[in-house]
Amino acid sequence: MRQKLEQALLALYPTMRTIMAKRYVTKYVDAVMGELASRMAMRSDEEVADGELNFAAETVRGEAGRCDVEKKTGYIYTLMQEHPTTSLVICTYTGNSFTQRVSRMIINPTYKAQVMSELKRLVIENIPLQKAEQQQLDIIQAKANQKVRIDAESLSSYIEHTSNTLRSDGLDTAYEQKLISNLHTANYLMDIAYEQDGICYVDEYWTTIDSGRKHGHGRSLQRIAKEVRHAALGECWRYDLKAASYALMTQMAKEISPELRTAGLKEYVQKRSVIRKRIALDVGISEEWMKQFFTALGFGAELKDNPYNSIRHKLGQEKFHRLIANTEFAIITKQLKAVSQTIADDIDGDDFDLFGTTYSNIDPKDGSKRTKNQMLAWIYQRLETQVMEEFAEMIPSDYTVLLTVHDCVYLNKKMNSRTTQEIKHKLRCKYGMVDFEGEKITPIHSPHFVSKRLREHNHSVQQHNANIAEQELLAKDYIPFDYSSLDSQQSFAATQ
Repeated sequence: MRQKLEQALLALYPTMRTIMAKRYVTKYVDAVMGELASRMAMRSDEEVADGELNFAAETVRGEAGRCDVEKKTGYIYTLMQEHPTTSLVICTYTGNSFTQRVSRMIINPTYKAQVMSELKRLVIENIPLQKAEQQQLDIIQAKANQKVRIDAESLSSYIEHTSNTLRSDGLDTAYEQKLISNLHTANYLMDIAYEQDGICYVDEYWTTIDSGRKHGHGRSLQRIAKEVRHAALGECWRYDLKAASYALMTQMAKEISPELRTAGLKEYVQKRSVIRKRIALDVGISEEWMKQFFTALGFGAELKDNPYNSIRHKLGQEKFHRLIANTEFAIITKQLKAVSQTIADDIDGDDFDLFGTTYSNIDPKDGSKRTKNQMLAWIYQRLETQVMEEFAEMIPSDYTVLLTVHDCVYLNKKMNSRTTQEIKHKLRCKYGMVDFEGEKITPIHSPHFVSKRLREHNHSVQQHNANIAEQELLAKDYIPFDYSSLDSQQSFAATQ
């Protein structure tokens, strides 16, 4: 790749010395690859769907440095980006300081195979972060106000497994990109992990927004890919609310207007997986996509038949039309719209209180006036936060809360059935439709890995078997006393 870039650069600038072309290409490739590696680690669902990456072009330009070509001084990054034959990335959107948005890029198809190969090498060898990215993460670390317990052995095993997978041939491109992103994040967590009193932790910086919801920043375990999160937490149990936005908002609307029709929403809360599969099969898409659409709708996304609508854009016109024509989907979305409207109509004035927290019609982040959908999102977040806080308080002290992620909580072990039912009953008495379910989390790991929990279990089993064997050995020479030879009074005395 580097040699090909050098040849292309020299073809564009015949008077350039070979040694300078090599230097410019090296600096350009190092800066661009470092940015690509870090961006892949924090890639959003939107970026994955579009096949694009956020890209801090100004930062990369500074990292690559300056050049002198044909008696003109400029930037190496600008020089290399001028022609498709010398650029590793192609800009699809130019960022600017006014909108506070970074540029969007795609990897140049000409060099994509080589770029992916280089990215694999970088993350497998755990090359240090770029200066700019390291500075950003250092700022977050300096503000750290939370420490999250992790399983370093489990995370290390995941890194080994993912590195070995990336070294294999024939990987699907999308899967390969996901592995690169996950490995980059996992390496970072291992680098910042530390031990205290025999337990491993990572420090994180969390802030609380005006709805009460807590947000982790940077590469918080709240925000990273679930595969890496689960590897970092190790074997544990996750308890999450069932279709939280649908359940909480529907219950609130029913309290406002008891005659409101919500049978379709109630059925979705209880049987959401089955319903999603049915609709996905009818439309011809994956259940995962269907889950994303329902989640988006729960947070206020709208169904509009135009190419700029996110759901319409992702599906295409034909499948979008099949989706909105699906009877089951139509009933759910119609009732969800009625729920949202009922809540919105009940709000009196720009400011109101909900569970002791005051809503402001002005967004504290940027001072803009909130829309109706933003208000509804705030209400849902406040309800969710309140329920999860109460949920966490109900968990007995002999369970350890490892992490909370908005509508779910990770515990170190499975709650017993009695505790689970008691918590469910208390939540339902107060919040009606609210329900939750538990799932055992088994992280991805290398074939030979044996978790600490399993080692401890095996040791206890071995100890138990050893105790049984010891007692059996002692019992070999035991001769039971014959009480039948005694009269009743003697027999009673012998047993006292």
